[in-house]
Amino acid sequence: TPAVRNASGIFSANIDLAGPRRSAELGGTLTVTGGGATLPGMGITLRDVHANILARNDTVFVDSLSMVSGPELNNVLVAGGWVAHPLNETVVGFDVSLRAREFHAVGLRELADLYISGDLAWRGTDDASRATGTVTVQRGSIALPEGSDKELFSIENPTELGLDTLAFGRLGLLPRPASRFLGGLSVQDVRV
Repeated sequence: TPAVRNASGIFSANIDLAGPRRSAELGGTLTVTGGGATLPGMGITLRDVHANILARNDTVFVDSLSMVSGPELNNVLVAGGWVAHPLNETVVGFDVSLRAREFHAVGLRELADLYISGDLAWRGTDDASRATGTVTVQRGSIALPEGSDKELFSIENPTELGLDTLAFGRLGLLPRPASRFLGGLSVQDVRV
């Protein structure tokens, strides 16, 4: 995939998948040792990626997941938690936590260059979830584009202007709907 470049490390997987998609049972293990990769879309390079992920009774347990992004060995992101019924098309439950320490999250000069620290928890289902915690931008910059003399206006119903929404959609000119996980997200007590 073009989203990941120069992947390295030791990757081991033993995955069992049985049954139809709507009621599939997932089991097995996935480990990564000494991994690394470049993510061009974020402008960052990950290194020292280590993961131990287990799947049992159709629940995925992130026993450990850690990675470094930034010039120092302590520029780390650590994650843990679980996701129940990840292949289910109706309800997915989860309890995931993230901890970052001066982690280089974005490195795109035309957009932003950000190092973040924080503690976040995201719990619930894809229909109704809650994020809590803190995120601090330790250092960085955000690029603001130059002003434009173009006039922008909202189009509530593109068909009223005679626009073919299918053609616009195929060209990527219309916004995509939020993922099913973000649609039900409630952000409470998150300090940035």
